[in-house]
Amino acid sequence: MNRQQAIEAIKVFGSSDDVACCGLLLDYIEAKSKKIYYYSDFVEAVSALHLDDAIQNVQRCLNVLKSKRLSVLNQEYRYLDDDGVIYEVGVEDLQAAYEDGALNLEWRNQPDSDFASKIYIVFVAGAEV
Repeated sequence: MNRQQAIEAIKVFGSSDDVACCGLLLDYIEAKSKKIYYYSDFVEAVSALHLDDAIQNVQRCLNVLKSKRLSVLNQEYRYLDDDGVIYEVGVEDLQAAYEDGALNLEWRNQPDSDFASKIYIVFVAGAEV
């Protein structure tokens, strides 16, 4: 997926602010040497645009950038345990946790009913822009 295809995809779903936001996010992802991004990284990256609702613009852009068609970003989940160790958590484990009321992971000796406060989302750079 090249840059122009990504911009065309956001034009279908969003406004001119969304297009500007998406272009800036693509530049940001392409220019950074890191592979993992936090939501706040993206909101900060578009702050220069002075958007009326930057959070909504970023969310729409992220939805397009993480779509199967583009795969510029992959959304993943992390669990921060009580000892400060970070673990990847699959969406299936999270779905089961919300149904059961506790997160059961094989490396933990007991279920964690306070799991929701320890889960966060990261975005991993995927396909080349």
